[in-house]
Amino acid sequence: MDINEIKNKLSEIKRRGFVKTLRKGPTGVGYTLEHLLGKKEDNINSPDFGPIELKAQRENSHSMTTLFTFNKKAWQINPLDAVKKYGSLDKNGRQGIYYTIEMKANNAGLFLHVEDDYISVRHIDGVVIATWQLSEVQKRFEAKVKNVLLVKAQTEKRDGIEYFYYDRARFLSGGTSKSI
Repeated sequence: MDINEIKNKLSEIKRRGFVKTLRKGPTGVGYTLEHLLGKKEDNINSPDFGPIELKAQRENSHSMTTLFTFNKKAWQINPLDAVKKYGSLDKNGRQGIYYTIEMKANNAGLFLHVEDDYISVRHIDGVVIATWQLSEVQKRFEAKVKNVLLVKAQTEKRDGIEYFYYDRARFLSGGTSKSI
């Protein structure tokens, strides 16, 4: 499906008004939109529609959007040890590393360190937790999210069930560079 076909489908979806979620929880907004667009869930490392990656978000969400993930070779210490030592519990009691990490240390002591050719997550105790080559980050970004279609949805609850009204979309295109 190309961008014009997606635009036409999104117009049809918008005309439907509020639609009932097909999945509870944070991924319901994206899962429901993919279903309405005729896309099966696949969780693969390539864009959803040819060169276009689809992202859906609730209108008033303050959550960050995951663009892509990869970490198998990045870990510099055992991942389970890192989670036990530096992680925290989520609202369901599962331990994980659920933080926004910036150049300045966060409340868990984790921060980003950037050199000319790599970026790493470190702890103020000196431990390097994970490292990525910037060329690999750029390559993954270009492959997965060079073109992003961000769709926003208004939400409402009816008898405890969430409904979405997909009313805005923005096409972001152009790639990236190594500059910070």
